[in-house]
Amino acid sequence: MLAGCVFCAAHDPTSYLTYALPALAAPHVLHMAVLGLVTSAGLFGAESARWRTPATAAAVALAVADLWFTAAYDHRANTQAVGTRDINFFFWRMRLLRGVGMVAIDGLLGLATWLAATNRLFRAPPSVDSRLDDAAKALEVLNFRLLAAGNVRNAVVRDRELAGKTARYWAQQIAADAGMHEEREVVDGMREALTRIDRGIGLQQQPVGERAQIQADAVITLVQQLP
Repeated sequence: MLAGCVFCAAHDPTSYLTYALPALAAPHVLHMAVLGLVTSAGLFGAESARWRTPATAAAVALAVADLWFTAAYDHRANTQAVGTRDINFFFWRMRLLRGVGMVAIDGLLGLATWLAATNRLFRAPPSVDSRLDDAAKALEVLNFRLLAAGNVRNAVVRDRELAGKTARYWAQQIAADAGMHEEREVVDGMREALTRIDRGIGLQQQPVGERAQIQADAVITLVQQLP
């Protein structure tokens, strides 16, 4: 690649770096473009779009590290090599590490997106717009059901046979409820519930200090009654 450089000079090593810079930056630019594509909300949803900033930052950090190590490498390191074992295959090592770094970023991005999409981790609360849309849809469904119930009721009222069945049903229901409320257990339960409600209202109307004293006295009395 460097053999075709027309402005490179042996006394200026940075000229070779400048010539090789576009080739070194090309895979990183392509990697960032792919990350921007896969983190697009329009294509892959909000679960993927929320990771665009971390993924881009990691890709930029990888590109900066790659260029920095390449620029800081001493190109004269292999001038004293006497055998294959002494040669520093820096270019191939950096090429391998560059690919491993990209694969690591892509793998972590895919894992984070999968965890967020399946609500296993990184669960984000729904936005206000999303909750408003859900509430509007729920109200629309409720309105539809109420309209359907109104149509059914109108059909029942207009039909003599169905209207008679409805009247008999409610008459039986009222009679059953009246009989149930006359049972001793039900009356006692209702009286006890009303008594508790009255006590609760009375306690709420008292000052905080008095309510705390009443509750403390009740606990002490209960403890003293224990065997």
